[in-house]
Amino acid sequence: MRLFGVDAPEIDTPEGPHARAALDDLIGASAVACDECDIDQFGRTVATCFVGNVDVGEALIRQGRALVYRVFTLGSDLEAAYNAAELAARRDQLGIWETKNAE
Repeated sequence: MRLFGVDAPEIDTPEGPHARAALDDLIGASAVACDECDIDQFGRTVATCFVGNVDVGEALIRQGRALVYRVFTLGSDLEAAYNAAELAARRDQLGIWETKNAE
């Protein structure tokens, strides 16, 4: 499964384990509810997922553990919220934005 509109670092990159840990922390043992949006080219479900009222994708972006995958969010209901979350993480230098040279 892929989170709609979220571009997280691959697990084998320096930030990958941090992104995975953030996802594990968000979900824990909680129930996750997902709304399917699409099926990707590899046959995986693309969905927005929630733990309670928390949008998992938006939370990862807000923590600086993922980026907005703008090619998919453009014009969607989530575009403004996801972009605002990324801007806040970048401003606050969280996660992948911690280094001064992060782009």
